[in-house]
Amino acid sequence: MQENTTDRMLIHPERGFIMGFFNAPEIERLDMQQIQSCVPGSQCDRFNDSNSYRGEVLVHPNSRIILMTCVHADGHTLIHSEFRPLELSLLLKNAPQEMRKTINGALKGHLPDLSPLSEAWLLSNNEAETFQASMRIIETLSTLQASETADFTAQEAFDIMQAEYGITRHDADRPVLASRYAGPCVILSLYNEKARQGFLSHIDDGMDLNQISSCIFKMRKNASERLIANMAGGWSDTYHMVANITLRLEEQPNIIIAGWKEPDNIVSNLALDSRDGKLYETFNLEQIDAGPLVEERSLRIMKSFKGQPRPALLSYHYKTGRDTAMAYAR
Repeated sequence: MQENTTDRMLIHPERGFIMGFFNAPEIERLDMQQIQSCVPGSQCDRFNDSNSYRGEVLVHPNSRIILMTCVHADGHTLIHSEFRPLELSLLLKNAPQEMRKTINGALKGHLPDLSPLSEAWLLSNNEAETFQASMRIIETLSTLQASETADFTAQEAFDIMQAEYGITRHDADRPVLASRYAGPCVILSLYNEKARQGFLSHIDDGMDLNQISSCIFKMRKNASERLIANMAGGWSDTYHMVANITLRLEEQPNIIIAGWKEPDNIVSNLALDSRDGKLYETFNLEQIDAGPLVEERSLRIMKSFKGQPRPALLSYHYKTGRDTAMAYAR
């Protein structure tokens, strides 16, 4: 029998972590329903294939996976979270000590102890300087103004996934672009009032921000056309993303940075309606169309999660899923 050792733990700065084991009874001892009681509004489900695997998943009210375990018939066991270890520790800070001990055992000691943490946790001198410089920039930003109730439908709205962008028009089949679950990531919207054309991108910390400049050129015929920019998302450890995007936008003529907003509850959602330029933070999954090839599009991000080269910022046509020069949603 193989030793009960970790194959590998992959911690991504934005997309949580995944761990692999052989014969890990600590994971099977996790009581998801007990953990669920510590996170109000969370949902716990079981899944299984009688011939190959079984598992449980606990999902946060914002739809991020708190913990998911999967035990394969060959003894290979996975444990995954869309929260980084520190975030998970903060999320479960009120859990009984014995429960935290059990979870930390399953995670092979990777759950941080909160007792010594302060507001400046894990900041080296260089990181602290970057943080302070970013704060000086984002403190100049106004607060994003969004409409309360989204009234669009899935027939009108297309979902922009992480590391993607979309461009649409008021007269397109899908005049609305929406993106979800930006925590450390940042959602950027641009609106051309004259052309009634909208741009939305879900940008993560691995993206080359030079790509934003090329997208701006696609949004207007010339620099005399004004663009209205808004941002949502970003955590304290990714404030530099908000600051760097702001600086890139300020390099371009005739762009008004209207506002930015941090996540209210860990993650941000944002939708842009190109028909009138309105922004929405609250909408249901049923109101947006993810389009085809969702698994392939998600796989691009998972490949980078596993250490493969970062994908470029891609656009997708909602009907074909193929990379397009301009992703008009029609």
